[in-house]
Order: sequence, then C-alpha cells, then structure tokens
Amino acid sequence: MKNFIWFISILVFVSAPFVAYSGDNISEKDLLKAVKSEDVKTLMAFLHNGNDINAEYGRQKFTLLNYSIKTGSLKIFKKLLLYGTDVNKISKGKTPLMFAVDHRRREMISLLISEGANIDARGHHENTALIYAAQRGKMNCVKVLVENGADAELINKHGFNALDYANFANFAEVAQYLVKIIEMRHFYDDLSWTVDGPHVEWDNDSTVRIFYMVFDTIKRFPVSKERFITVNEDTVHIEGFAGDTNNYYIFNNITADPSVYQGIDKVLAIGDVHGHYDALFDYLKSNQVIDKNGNWIFGNGHLVMLGDVFDRGDQVTESLWLINQLDFKARAHGGRVQMLLGNHEVMIMTNDIRYLNKKYVFFSRYFFKDYSLYFDENSGLGQWLRTRNAVISINGNIFSHAGISPVLYENDISINAINHSLRNYLADAKKYQKSNIEDFVLGSAGPLWYRGYLMECNNNSKITQNQVDNILNFYGGKKMVVAHTENKHIQPLFDDKVIAIDVPIRTQKTIPEGLLIENGKYYSLHNDGARVRLF
Repeated sequence: MKNFIWFISILVFVSAPFVAYSGDNISEKDLLKAVKSEDVKTLMAFLHNGNDINAEYGRQKFTLLNYSIKTGSLKIFKKLLLYGTDVNKISKGKTPLMFAVDHRRREMISLLISEGANIDARGHHENTALIYAAQRGKMNCVKVLVENGADAELINKHGFNALDYANFANFAEVAQYLVKIIEMRHFYDDLSWTVDGPHVEWDNDSTVRIFYMVFDTIKRFPVSKERFITVNEDTVHIEGFAGDTNNYYIFNNITADPSVYQGIDKVLAIGDVHGHYDALFDYLKSNQVIDKNGNWIFGNGHLVMLGDVFDRGDQVTESLWLINQLDFKARAHGGRVQMLLGNHEVMIMTNDIRYLNKKYVFFSRYFFKDYSLYFDENSGLGQWLRTRNAVISINGNIFSHAGISPVLYENDISINAINHSLRNYLADAKKYQKSNIEDFVLGSAGPLWYRGYLMECNNNSKITQNQVDNILNFYGGKKMVVAHTENKHIQPLFDDKVIAIDVPIRTQKTIPEGLLIENGKYYSLHNDGARVRLF
C-alpha cells in the first residue's frame, strides 16, 4: 500500500505543470497568476524568453498591462512600462486608461499619461476614457482626466459626449463639473503660455505627487503635468519637468528652527518680495549670496526673508522654492536661510486671497481648488511654512515682519511664545480655538500686522522712543528690524534702534536695497553690490 501511494505521488509530481524560470514552461495561467501576485521574477523570465509583452493572454484575453491594472499590481505595472509595453493597446474593448478608470487606479492613470498614453484614445463604440468615466459617474477619475487634458467635447459613434452620459444617468456632480469646464475652456482660450509649480502633495506616507499647472497653447486650456514619486528616505531628490530644469530636495520630516542665534558674522535681511522671483534671484546673485546657478556662496552667513513672499506678483511658487532650497544648501556650509512669516503667508494659508495675482486666481478657479489648499498641511511647501518662525533674534537684532508692539511685551509674551502660538494656530486654523496669546499675535498689534513704528494705524498709536527702549530691554535686543510698511529707502528710526527695510520692488522689478549686518556694522546693500554705511 505504501509503495502504491509513493508511486502515485511520483506520477502526480511528474505530470503537474512545471514552472521554471527559463520562461519556456510558464503557462498563460501561471503568467497571469504571477501578474496578480506581483511575482516580478516569473514575469521577467517570461519576457526574457522572447514572449510578446503586448499579446493577449488567458481565456479572457487580457494584455499583461491591462491585467496588472485590473488586479492592482503596481510593481508589475511599473515593470511593464519600463520594458516598453504599448500604453494604448486595447483588450476587451478598453484602453489601459479605461481599465484604470474602471478600477479607480489614480496613480496608474497618471503613469499611463506620463508614458505617452493618448488620453483621448477610442475604445469600444469609440468611447474615450472620459466618456467611460462619466458613464459610470466616477467623479474623481473624471477630474483627473480633465486636469490632464482630456477633451470634454468629443463624441462617440452614437453622437454623445461625456456630459451627455452624465446627464442621462443623472450623475449631477459630474454633469455640473463638465459644464463648468467646457464653459471655462471656451472663456480662457486666448491666454498665453503660463505655468505654476512644482507643487508637492503627499498621496500617502510613502508616495508624493509632483505636479505643475500649465496653460497648453496647443489645446488652448490648462492641463496638469504630474508624476508620483516613492519616498523611502527623509530627503528625496526630484528633477523638475514641464519645462522646469531645476532640481529639488523634498523632506519627509521638517522641524522648527530656533528663535535665537549668536555669533553670526554676517546677516542679509530682505523685505517684502511679493512674488518677484526674478528680482530676488538677481539681487542675491549680484550680492554674492548665490552663484549664477543658484548655489549658495554666502558661507556661514544668514539670509533673513522678512515675510510677504506671497501675493501681488506672479512668481510666488518659484520664490518659495528658491528660499526653501537655499536653506537646504546653506546648512551644508554652516549658513541658514530664515523664512519669517508675514501677514500674507498667514492670509494665504487661511484662504484670504484678496491680494492674489490673477494667474493664481485663474488656476485655482479652473482646477476647482481653493488656493490655500496648494499650501495646506498635506503639501510640501505648506508643511515647511507651518514650521517657520515669525520673530527671531540674531546677535541681539530682532527680526520680524511688522515689528513687536508694546502690547506683546506688556503681556509678557516671549519670542518663543509668539512663534509657538502661531505654529499651533496654522497647524489647523479651522479648528483651533484662539487664546489671548493668539489674539495678540494675530491681531493688528501683532508682529504680522503692526505698523506703529512708522504710522498710526488700526487704532494703534505710533510708538514712542520710550516704548521702543522698553521692548528692546524686555526681549534682550539692541535693534529691531521690520518690513511690512514701505519706505523709499532703508530707514533707521528711533535713535537708530529700529531699521525699516521694506523698499518696494513693484515698479522697478528689482530689489533696490537690503540690510547687511557684518562684523557689527550696518549697511544698505544695493542691487548693484554697493554698500552704504548706516548711522
């Protein structure tokens, strides 16, 4: 009996399908099983043996790409893209984009488009992926396809477009969205090329979405150019695209900087930039803070940006990335870039867009997204901004956007308390219940809005010399450096204890002056590199 069982076991073993990694003996059933289980080794053996990557396999005749989409096998999907699979190959009457829509594969849709998939390719009944998504009421997929440039007005063989099918099925949200998109595409069809980005959004703990918003002058409407990046380390290097040749480092963990620094040999402070990237770059290059390639050459010095990088100008995103990346580069040389928060940073992060440039109004409206959400807690720049300070002290020089008013020192509110309370508020401004400290910090007498060093404003009297002295004594400072309120030139005030540095750049398109503090001496540093000693 035992010998009989042993004989039968041997017979079963010999007659069973043998899956070897040579690729010769892999059945179609085993191949599809390997795709579903993300068995990359078996797939590679099959392909290396010369089998057709674009053929249809199994009883249901799936391409390998479409089957990987159906089963959600992202590793296999990416490997097939790497090996040059046809991203437009139809199986079962559907394009790969349609399969991705059918199974709500957001990242796969983006990867297919970035690899050259025709977003308006036709499948069964000449349907496009957008028509297919609208027929099924898949709003998220409809938005992704539209944002990536799908034509919302194409019709199928029956003469119907995506909007028609949304109406037929009473998918009201989809229909309303498509109506607005079609209207806006016709309204904005005469714009010139423009771009905003990159923007970084965390899709999950290990994946970020990098995207640009571009007005496509061929299609005559905006499109989103996007990529998904896997994050395995705290610091990730990414390359710009969509015409952007810059490189960026993004950070998984960002912490707040100290509020007080001593022993810094040189400090350069710049007032309100307001989205003028070209002016900022040229000024920093002319004064040997950066080289022509944007590399840090300011040694162990500190560059202090006194807030209000947002609003008015049309290069806000570029300016923020320049400052963000310079801080990363500066630290490698013992230097630092201090991005202080001004009233316009807090306004944007809380969706107050009254001074927003029309470029950002346009993109925000078209993509149906509040501008503040591009800088929310889930975005790369938004996370960074929420760790920044409002007030710092360097060698006894106190820097803030608008200056510290008597109200703050009279209520014993320290620099650390100011910064801590503002960061707490911005962490979740919609839910946060303000205390008395936040009322002082965020109000008209706070370091974001106060104008009392130069004028009487918002029920705040102009500050006195005695009050200036008391403030500096309380905070252990010797001078106060402020921006926020414009001057024709950098202006020392109150017995040279206050320096107002907000010299407007709107009309000249250049930064006329910054404040240089070097070896205890104070200079107005002009855009041509000339120094004028203050005091």
